[in-house]
Amino acid sequence: MKDSKLAVQESIDRGLIEDIPQILQIALGEGAGVCQVCGTLLREGRRVAVYAFRACRHTPWQTGQLRCVDHPPSLHSLATVGVREVVAEGRVGRCVDQALQTEWPVLLEPEIREVSPWRSDAVLDVSEFDVAPRTRPTTSSPSTMRARCRWCGPDEAMTTSGGEWR
Repeated sequence: MKDSKLAVQESIDRGLIEDIPQILQIALGEGAGVCQVCGTLLREGRRVAVYAFRACRHTPWQTGQLRCVDHPPSLHSLATVGVREVVAEGRVGRCVDQALQTEWPVLLEPEIREVSPWRSDAVLDVSEFDVAPRTRPTTSSPSTMRARCRWCGPDEAMTTSGGEWR
């Protein structure tokens, strides 16, 4: 097959070829991530800061930005009404599925730094709040308690019998 040599030829292919590696470096899909600010490789075990979001509480979290801890993202410029957003810090880890022979990067030991709720574009700094860990009740008689569930709102009651949720 011969290459055509036109007098006037568009050179959009060079721009696309340059954009593809940049997208692959930022994506967490495979390989090492790269800080969007300084370009540092973010390999397994490295501390990172991520911006994650989800539009609905039944959808998985998606990572929008990955940065080294020296350049953490801020929700003040990213917060959107109708989208749950967080900035978290943690370590890069790797999850391996031997049956499918696939692997992907994960965030280990996540620590939430900022949160933006669904119903507003306000940003809450988590360090301002005293957050106690939630524990499951251990009662032998059925009782009703108000709890926040990922499928029910905060005003819906959940019942427990013998420590099991119903």
